[in-house]
This record gives sequence, structure tokens and C-alpha cells, in this order.
Amino acid sequence: MPKRRLAVILPVIGALILINPQASRFSTNGTQAAPVYRAFNATGAEFVESRVTGWAAVDPQPVPESRGKELVTRVASLLGASGEFTSAGNTGHNSRGYSLAGDLDANTHLLVSLASLDQTYLVVNITNRGAPDALSIWRDKVEQAFREEGVSPHLAVAITGSFPGRLSRQEMEERVDQAFGAVGTKRVEGIAEGEMVSTSGYTPAVSGPLQVAGRLINIQVALRYHATDNRTYLQVGSPLLGGEY
Repeated sequence: MPKRRLAVILPVIGALILINPQASRFSTNGTQAAPVYRAFNATGAEFVESRVTGWAAVDPQPVPESRGKELVTRVASLLGASGEFTSAGNTGHNSRGYSLAGDLDANTHLLVSLASLDQTYLVVNITNRGAPDALSIWRDKVEQAFREEGVSPHLAVAITGSFPGRLSRQEMEERVDQAFGAVGTKRVEGIAEGEMVSTSGYTPAVSGPLQVAGRLINIQVALRYHATDNRTYLQVGSPLLGGEY
């Protein structure tokens, strides 16, 4: 599985704001984490971690470095960060970034990043390895932290699990069916290549779908076999999964 990296650029899912206009149109109101949790549980996968990503444009223009640092520090504090967090900054030709990262507790890692491009974006990533049902709690905390700053965030959630050994293509598809069936999901599109299956769909159980090529999508399931530890990893996310599977 991908290792944590302290980055001062927008995470992949945050960058969707810049490269995919549809990504900035989904609503964060209503239910999101609970259906993902139900879908994950239906597959029987062993829990690995859950993730919450929130992002928003916090200023229509680049902000001074001092203000950016204050904002990142304040939001991290709202989420329980201590003085033991690691900070990093980066200044490029057309951008400026700053981040704080560290562990909130033995099971929870926080990364708060700010990037000033044409606008200033704030991104919060929380990874929890304690229990899958913590997803709803952390989603709500991330949303509240943004609202304390006067902005409404875009939110994405995901749960990762694993199975021992290599699942066949048919077994992977069966896990997708189990996840989708648990929350009444209609398949929209998917790919299957090598030892990876990824399928997105739409369920009325999750509010605020993305509209992609005229079709609604608000949940995605992906599985991939990793030979390094001889396990097949499964991810269930909403509205879409970000980064590597």
C-alpha cells in the first residue's frame, strides 16, 4: 500500500478541483460515510484504514505566507493537533505551499496542506487505522473545521480493507457486487485489467453525486492484488477514490 508522504502540494483528490470542473459541484450535505461503511462491511474484507479528505478554496487569490501558516495551524488545532506536528513549506514559480502533519493519536494521522495557485486552497487529510465506524466521526469533524473558517468543503471518504492471497477476477467482481448491493447501487462504468478491478456507480443512499459525461456517480469500489504481501486490497469510496488503488 502507498506510504504516507508529507507533501506541500495539493493531494491528487484535491487537485480535481483544478482539472475537473465537475468535482467542485457535488454537495457535502446529507449522508456519505454511513453507506460507504455498509458497503465495505458487506464485502467481508479485513479493515486496514479509513480516510477523509476535505478541500475548499479559502481565498480567491494567493495569500501571504504568514497568513497561510496561521490558517493551517488554526485548522490543525481545531482537529486536535499538538506542537509535535511536522511543518514544511515550498515556494515555486507560480505557487506557494505550507503543511502540517502528525499523529492525533495512536491510530489517526492528520495532514493539513495549503496551496496558493490562482486561488488559495486548503486540504485536510485524515487517515484512521482504529475502526471503520470512525469514518463518520472524522468526516463530521473535518467538515466542522472548514465551517469554522467560513467555507463549505468538498468531502471525500474511503475505507480500505484486504483479503489474504490473490482473488480471481470473478471473486473481485463478486466483492463489487456485494458492496454495491448493500447500498442499492447501479453500476455506471468500470475497468478490469491485469490484477485490478475498479467500478463506479450511483446509489440514492449517498447524496450529492458527481455528474460525469451526463451520468451520476457517487460511489466507487476498487480491488487490486499486491504481490509484496500476497494480499488483495479493496477500497470503497465516495464520491470517487483518489490516488493509487
